[in-house]
Amino acid sequence: MRATFVLLKSSSSGRWLSRQQADPYVRSRGGGMGTGAGAGAGAYRARSSFKLLELAERYPILARGGVVVDLGAAPGGWAQVAAGRVGVGLRGRGRVIALDLLGMDPIAGVDVWTGDFLDPAVRARLAADVGKVDTVLSDMMAPMSGVRARDVQASLDLVGAAATFARCVLRPGVVEGAEGGEASGSRSAMGDGAVSSEAHGGSFVVKFFMHPDLLAFRKRELDPFFRRIVTDKPKASRAESSEAYWVCMGFRGP
Repeated sequence: MRATFVLLKSSSSGRWLSRQQADPYVRSRGGGMGTGAGAGAGAYRARSSFKLLELAERYPILARGGVVVDLGAAPGGWAQVAAGRVGVGLRGRGRVIALDLLGMDPIAGVDVWTGDFLDPAVRARLAADVGKVDTVLSDMMAPMSGVRARDVQASLDLVGAAATFARCVLRPGVVEGAEGGEASGSRSAMGDGAVSSEAHGGSFVVKFFMHPDLLAFRKRELDPFFRRIVTDKPKASRAESSEAYWVCMGFRGP
């Protein structure tokens, strides 16, 4: 029995290694494709960085000069991408706060906070430090138990907690027709063709795993609070994975 287990483990490890060696995104992590603060010689810390790069190319979620909070940020791949897009380290420009229960190595220009985003003290610190934020990112995944019903619920709970956090900290857009404010649909000169969160409200990007229960969740927890929500599966996401992302834009307010 033990010999069979070893053979199975060896076969599984071999398949994983072959997949990693053939994966263009894994090969590109250290191949000079990374940009922005903390990327060093073009290296990203995680393969998942390329997912956010794709999303940021398609949607105005990381505007120059914006304030970003990355939930469950370790090892820092998404924070690296965000730092490069919003322009951290430039006077009067962007800021990225990478938040995780785990400690992680510093990223140039990024504020690394160790803590639980569910902790009210973390939210209070954020409010005192930066006020409202322009973008909340969540590439978090709940620990898997192998029991499907339990894993689905854990995933829903995590997405729900991230959505609650985002609604509390995001900058709401200007109400249409408000005196002295920009009406919804106008654009502001923030550079790179970005849409100003002051006019249109902040953005929330969150990973989820496909399940029928998520439709009801979206209608209840996201649709009433954002002007536009897109479901996207970046090319960098493995084809066999059921993961996808909700890109929520134009926060209306809590």
